[in-house]
Amino acid sequence: NVIIDDSGCPRICDFGLAQIFYDEADSGMTTTTEHTGTDRYLAPELLVDEVNTRPTAASDVYAVGWFIHTDIKKGIPPAVDCDTQSSLTWSMIKSCWDRQPEARPSASRMAEVLSTTLIHTTEP
Repeated sequence: NVIIDDSGCPRICDFGLAQIFYDEADSGMTTTTEHTGTDRYLAPELLVDEVNTRPTAASDVYAVGWFIHTDIKKGIPPAVDCDTQSSLTWSMIKSCWDRQPEARPSASRMAEVLSTTLIHTTEP
């Protein structure tokens, strides 16, 4: 989960609660679906009803890709074009949504691409 603080900076606030929920069925946490997370950001492998797949780094990359896309487009995915961003950034974001988890970029690769293409902001 990501929240935006008063100065507009994103803050990660999950700190592994999804894993605790998965590990401890009697944790007191509830969900309205059989999946823990926001459905539109869940990786396809987490939505397969026949198996009980645990979240992974690859499923987190899938969600982060959609989160970045939503932030760039200021809307709900999947918006269509991303003309204002570099082709490297757009290619990386799209690779986050690959249906095969092993084909998605690592978090370090995402950070590398984003630090050279998107993160050129100044303090307010």
